[in-house]
Amino acid sequence: MTTANRSWTGPQDVARAVRRRWDDGSLLAGLADGKPMPEFDVPLRGPRPAEIGEALTDVQRWIADLDAGSRAGNHYEVIRGPVGGRHFGRNQIPVRARVASYEQAWRLLGVAGDVAAFRHVLELSDDLPHVRQWVADHPLRALRTAHEWATLLAAYRWLDRARGSGRHLREITAPGVDTKFVERHRDLLAALLGVGRGAAFVTGLGLRPKPLMLRLRGAPAVLGLPAQLTEGTFRLDEPATLEPSVRTTDLNPHTTSQVGITLQSGQVAAAKQVAPSQPEHSGP
Repeated sequence: MTTANRSWTGPQDVARAVRRRWDDGSLLAGLADGKPMPEFDVPLRGPRPAEIGEALTDVQRWIADLDAGSRAGNHYEVIRGPVGGRHFGRNQIPVRARVASYEQAWRLLGVAGDVAAFRHVLELSDDLPHVRQWVADHPLRALRTAHEWATLLAAYRWLDRARGSGRHLREITAPGVDTKFVERHRDLLAALLGVGRGAAFVTGLGLRPKPLMLRLRGAPAVLGLPAQLTEGTFRLDEPATLEPSVRTTDLNPHTTSQVGITLQSGQVAAAKQVAPSQPEHSGP
C-alpha cells in the first residue's frame, strides 16, 4: 500500500490549509496592516505506531515527501515529535508543518507576483489614508484591479475634488479616464468615495445628473410638424415650462380621431389616437 492510498497529510494538504488564509484575504490584510505573520501550524496526520512497523517503506516515503515539500524550510518547517511505545520503540516523525513568515506562505502558494502587485497598490495609495485603509480591508478586491489602480486613483482624485461642483461627469479630465471607465468601476469608486451606487453616485458627489428626456410620437399633421418628422425627443423640464392648448383633428371619420396637445410655442407635448364613438343602431 502506498502513501497515496493512506489518509496521511502530505505537502499538498499543507498548501491547501494555508491557501484558505489567502482566499479569505487575511494574509494580505495582515501584510497591509503591518502585522507580523502569526505562526500557522498545520497538524500532520501520520502513521499510527503499529503502522510504522507494518509499512516502514510507506512511512519513510511519507516523511521524505514532507521534507521535500518544505524546500529546506523555505515553504514550511517540519516539526517532529515522538511516537511509539514499549512494543514498537520510540520514533521521531513529522507531527506539524509550521509556516512562520509571509515569505514562506508566498513561496508555498506560488503567489509572489500577486503579492508584488498588491504591494504596488499599497504604495500608490500611501498618500490617501482612507483609500489605503480600504485596500487593507478589501485586499482581494483591490488585487483584482491592481493593473488599473493608478488610473482608478486618478479618477478618485478628480471626483473627490469635484464634489459639490455641479459639474457634469463627462467633464472629467483625469489622465486615462473617461465616462466609460467610471461607469465600469462605479461600484469600486463609490466605495472609495463613500457615496451610493447607481443614480446616487452622481448626486452623492454633488455633480449634475444627466437630464431626463421625453420622447414624443404622433402623426405629423396633428403635431404641426413636417411630414418627415414623426417623433421628437425633448428634455423633460422643457415642455413642462410651456402652456399647452388642446385641439382635435379627424383624420378618418370612419376609423379614428387624433387628439393633439399643442404648445403655445408651436411645439407638441403629447399626442395620441382615440377610437371614434360608435353610432347607435336602431332596430330592424
